[in-house]
Amino acid sequence: MRMKFMFLCGLFLFFSCKRELTQEEKHKIAQDSIYAIWMAMGMNSDSTFSITKYQKDLLNYEKENDLVDPFLHDFDDYTLLFYTNDEVFYYENPMKGFWLCGTASIELRNKKMIAELHEVQKQDLKKIDSDTLIQYIKKIDFKKDSDTSLVLAIEPDNLKSKSFLTLRKFLLVNSYKFIIRPISTRERLVTNAFINNSSEDFSKLNWDSIYKVDYKSFHPYEY
Repeated sequence: MRMKFMFLCGLFLFFSCKRELTQEEKHKIAQDSIYAIWMAMGMNSDSTFSITKYQKDLLNYEKENDLVDPFLHDFDDYTLLFYTNDEVFYYENPMKGFWLCGTASIELRNKKMIAELHEVQKQDLKKIDSDTLIQYIKKIDFKKDSDTSLVLAIEPDNLKSKSFLTLRKFLLVNSYKFIIRPISTRERLVTNAFINNSSEDFSKLNWDSIYKVDYKSFHPYEY
């Protein structure tokens, strides 16, 4: 009986003396938890990355946490195009914040069309050395505490590329807001024209039809 009494007294002293976590410690635990969730998004069991799984995971996370629907961020102020493993391009929306007006995006989504509100041109593109991506991100005027997301547009074949996975980890560790999606048809055509120094006259293309095709690639979880 005496041993039992001493054991209960020990438990009482242990729990009564246990200190409360500081606000900074609580914040770090919360950030570590969010970081772990985002690191797992899109990762298959064999450690490969999948856009389809990522978008499903992201949509579930957004809904569970009552956050902005990710479709509004298909296009944003700053975009990196992972065209090949070694060829990465960057362009900015000349009208900062224009993507986030919402109305046009919602109307196009109802029609199952992507909201490509800035028609990128050859003159907008800047070629970035894949080995200097992180340094480049640090230099651009990207505010981590704003509503803007950095867009990583990538060809499916490049999802295993070292430059893409290294940049993704850097953005996660440093709490940058970003969205991953496939490269759009216009981005692909303009990049081809940039690389080959050819014409970017696409006047004969039916963009409405193309945007509907692209929507299936951008939002595969809806099909």
